Amino acid sequence: MATLLTSYTRGTAACLSTVMCTVRRGRRQPARRLQLYPPAGFTSRDHLMIPHLTPKQVTNILSQNELKVEIMDPGPVKYFESNHLASNSPTEDQLVEAKCNYTTGQLFAVIDGHAGPECGRAVKQRLLDYIAVSMMSPHTLETVYNLLKDSQHVDIVKHYHKHQGESRRYMLDINSRDIAKFVQELISTTISWDEFSMTEALQEAFVRLDQDISSSATPSPGSNLVNYESLEQALSGCCACVAHTDGDHLHVANTGDCRAVLGQLDNENNWVAVRLSNQHNAENLTECQRIKSEHPADEQMSVIKNNRLLGQLAPLRAFGDIMYKWPVKDLKNVINILSNIGASVLIQQSLIPPKYYTPPYLTARPDIVHHKLTAKDKFLILATDGLWDMMSSQNAVKLVGEHMEGKQTLSSFSLPVEPLNLGAANQILSNRKIGLAHKPKDSNVTTHLIRNALGDSSSGIKHSKLSTMLQLSPSISRNYRDDISVTVLYFDTPLNI
Repeated sequence: MATLLTSYTRGTAACLSTVMCTVRRGRRQPARRLQLYPPAGFTSRDHLMIPHLTPKQVTNILSQNELKVEIMDPGPVKYFESNHLASNSPTEDQLVEAKCNYTTGQLFAVIDGHAGPECGRAVKQRLLDYIAVSMMSPHTLETVYNLLKDSQHVDIVKHYHKHQGESRRYMLDINSRDIAKFVQELISTTISWDEFSMTEALQEAFVRLDQDISSSATPSPGSNLVNYESLEQALSGCCACVAHTDGDHLHVANTGDCRAVLGQLDNENNWVAVRLSNQHNAENLTECQRIKSEHPADEQMSVIKNNRLLGQLAPLRAFGDIMYKWPVKDLKNVINILSNIGASVLIQQSLIPPKYYTPPYLTARPDIVHHKLTAKDKFLILATDGLWDMMSSQNAVKLVGEHMEGKQTLSSFSLPVEPLNLGAANQILSNRKIGLAHKPKDSNVTTHLIRNALGDSSSGIKHSKLSTMLQLSPSISRNYRDDISVTVLYFDTPLNI
């Protein structure tokens, strides 16, 4: 069991204080594009002290977290590639991919944390389990519950790759406990499998996990005892975008400002971007209107202010962030706990946002989009807003599509061993010519996307800009870009060009 708040050390108090300081600042505005070299705020002397990276050094930094995983399981995704480039220290982004052990589905998620990494880490470890459970038949739920109640470890999903930053052991225990309760409630409330709705299942999984994160942070009744690690998770927050594939069915569940974009090849061999999620931020007027409709008329000017929720939070849906969800009396209880461990008055005051009258203001309920895959659907890009702040959906799809065409030129050219007629040979040579025109520097497409996002200029990718961007310290870097995390799923359809 984690240490209780009543026995906080100075280090523990400092850790929570760091979270609260970040909360008080709220999420930053989208990263500014680098228009000048060196960045604004640097003196010429500062710039001269930054060593110039060689092209090889730039590539080494960009590619150090890249990943490619071939998927042997039956399903529409034949392989995926991913990469992550941090700006915050520690990074607040997370990636996770898995197959469902009790159904035929595959799950892929990008997670964008804010006000610290704690909530994002918890959602990374737990969300796919909740989704997989929500899709089980009543019979399967009974089987899983019998294993859980006997204190057996149950692998509800099988991860394709273990990314860095796995959660602590105590989180596994909390997850098993909460999953068992969730399964038991699903058994008691599921009347008929014929009533199953994928949309409702995904929404229930997101909302239930958020409720469990909140409940774990709630002080024990009549006391100031609370699990401080759970409180850190609940005080920080995160957005999440999850893709679920099963046969020719693709569902995307999105909470917050991550994005899913489908890459299609049309009949004229042009790359077309299809948005499969809507970002929940102030640019989404429908979302702003939804929030305003849930609060009284005298709050219409304050509920969305300066393009932020209550003037503070940029994403308008998120996990965690209990200071936008809990009743005032519960937040005041947390303030009392913070005061007992020596947190500053300023930190205590920042826990309750201004004009906080009718909570909750924030939800983790996702929007769901269903798409039936066809032969023209070639790939899906999932990325945190660190990429989308610097690149349009259409440009990202074009870059991935051209990378698919050009990647073949990274290996030596050879003709098939079987006999070819003149027309077939001409087609192969024509495809090779197209590929050479798009030959990439990076074999991994997500590295290719990050390189273009950071180094893009009117004259193409500018090495000097890349070199500078990759050497900014976290305190400066976050003013120009966010953490960038990208996963690209390739569907099992041929590329006909």
